[in-house]
Amino acid sequence: MVTSNSFLIGLLVVWAVVTTFWVVLMIYRGVVGLREEDQVFLHKGEESMIREQKEIGAKLDHLRPHLIWSGVSSIILIVVLGLLFLYRGWTGG
Repeated sequence: MVTSNSFLIGLLVVWAVVTTFWVVLMIYRGVVGLREEDQVFLHKGEESMIREQKEIGAKLDHLRPHLIWSGVSSIILIVVLGLLFLYRGWTGG
């Protein structure tokens, strides 16, 4: 019984860490994305703005796979936790 509870608590801690990481990445993406423009009309002398927009796009592109995997992992972990909780309820353990 103790090992079963320890396993569930450990799994819950892992889920909390993964979900916190995902939320922090979402907030970071939102902050970085504030400076991104959908459409930019620039004159020839504004290359620095073009470079800045490309850097922002590169940061967001680099962040995308981490967001996807941490979000998917969080969902999988919470489903596993729910199923284990239901299983324990059915078996009385």
